[in-house]
Amino acid sequence: MTQIFRLHLATGTIAADAKKLGVTQIQLQAIQVTVGITFIQQPIACLSFTYDIQIPYSHLATQLNWAEWQAANVNFTDFLWENTCLECFIASGFDKNNDAVHYIEINASPNGQYALYQFESYRNPKSLPPPPLLQMNKNTRAFINWHNDRSYDNSNCTSRIIHTPFNGSLNYKPIVRTSDFQRSLFSSLYCYRRTFSVPLAQLLSLDKKYMLYEPNGYIKSIHPCVILQFGQTQLYYAPAHASPPDFHQRAYWSPFKY
Repeated sequence: MTQIFRLHLATGTIAADAKKLGVTQIQLQAIQVTVGITFIQQPIACLSFTYDIQIPYSHLATQLNWAEWQAANVNFTDFLWENTCLECFIASGFDKNNDAVHYIEINASPNGQYALYQFESYRNPKSLPPPPLLQMNKNTRAFINWHNDRSYDNSNCTSRIIHTPFNGSLNYKPIVRTSDFQRSLFSSLYCYRRTFSVPLAQLLSLDKKYMLYEPNGYIKSIHPCVILQFGQTQLYYAPAHASPPDFHQRAYWSPFKY
């Protein structure tokens, strides 16, 4: 099953952001950000994340900081949120009242760099960078697996993405269908995508009991989000926002559905 999230732009500074980028507020709000998250059981249980960004104006697309993916860049790197960053927060622990406490933050740069962090509670520890998420041996940092979809970048697709049910393959791709409405509204649509997966055992490594006995009941909530860097301007996308934007606020997270 693939859970689809339509991300929305945080609008608290939209007037100033639009002015700096030389566009209208309506043009900024026309950017579409969609995330598909799939729970895969075989051959190795993992979560797969597909991030799709569509920008309907060349003037905006040319300002987007979207680095080319390169294998040499694939390593754990801190402070990725200072530029374009694909993120997801996952609640992965419970207190005595069955409320989520422990949680994980995933950062991924379009260029291949990544980071996974662990928190005991809201922004705790407060150190920057946060403590890395470790595998069960407590010595090795968690990692992500990238999937090959880079040829999709920067395509003038003049289309919209229609997500279909997951077909069981790690190479899952949404179907792209032409939209006559979008053709009439935009001259072109600039499309960007990144897909990666994270072994479920890494996400559950904070508590061995749950990893062994209750893997389907351990992840309680999830919050995919994106920072898009246009020149010196950052735009924040999430299914719902605190004000000012704060991806760590679990009141805005969504239930996770397997």
